[in-house]
Amino acid sequence: MITRASRFSSSFPSRVDGAPLSRKYPLKPMLAVEASESQNSRP
Repeated sequence: MITRASRFSSSFPSRVDGAPLSRKYPLKPMLAVEASESQNSRP
């Protein structure tokens, strides 16, 4: 999960389907929240 979160957060801005998806529906905030939670959960 951590690896996926890290890599997702890294390629989220321009890569992955974050940009295109955000156009269809507000997925950016959801991903941002998930990334934040992952970072906070990290030891």
